[in-house]
Order: sequence, then C-alpha cells, then structure tokens
Amino acid sequence: MEEQLSTFFTNLKTLSNIAIARSTKLNNDSREHIENLIKNTFNSFEDRNSVQIITTAFLEEELNEQFITDLFLLELRFFNTQYSLNVDDQSTSDITVKDGLKNGKTIKDSLEKLLKKFIALIPKWLEKALDIINEILGITRTLL
Repeated sequence: MEEQLSTFFTNLKTLSNIAIARSTKLNNDSREHIENLIKNTFNSFEDRNSVQIITTAFLEEELNEQFITDLFLLELRFFNTQYSLNVDDQSTSDITVKDGLKNGKTIKDSLEKLLKKFIALIPKWLEKALDIINEILGITRTLL
C-alpha cells in the first residue's frame, strides 16, 4: 500500500508539473506561484510522512474490510501504470495529461472517502493537505 500511495502522489505532482510546463495560459508570475504551490504542498506532504499515516490508517481497518483495501489498491495500480510519466516526455499528449489529472482526482476522492472511516487516525492538517492537492489538480487541468 505504502509504495503504491507514494507513487500515486509522485505521479500527481508530475502530471501537474507537465500541465504547467506546457501551459501557454500562464504569465511568469502566476507560473512561479503555481510551481511553488505544487512544490511546497507535495514536499510538505512527503516531509510529514503523510503516506505512512494513511497506510497505518488502512492497516488499522484492514482486518474488517480487507476487500475494500484490495479494491483501492487496484485503483492505485491502474493509475500508477497508466500515468507514470516523465516531466520531459514530449510524446505524451495534453489529453493524456488532462485525463491523468481528472482520474487522479477521482482516485484521491476515493481515498478521502475511505479515510473518513479513520477520522480519529488522520490529523486535520492531512485532511487539509488533501484538499489543497484537490485544488491543484483542478487548477492545473484547466491550464492545458
């Protein structure tokens, strides 16, 4: 679970950065602000061991609803297989990047719904960080 979640968030960050790099809708100042938002949000997410906290929450509930965890892992594996991209890869179409951002939001929303069951195990800052990631995905999807 931990490896798939970590890869998932890395892929979300990469997709967002691709959208920014390709966007012709941003001026230099707004590009710098969105780049900083993405960098700071995802770095903070990593620095605070967010993936480990989420994984621990799933492990707490695993015995009761293992099949739900298994289904969510299948979602993550699909996404990570489909959207493991390199920022410099010019062969990836803008539509693929947009789809990745949209599908990433869908899976992140699934994660949040599952985490609501573990509300006592999830710190408020983590809930808010997931909300910010949601906004980043929405913003960057409109840039292409």
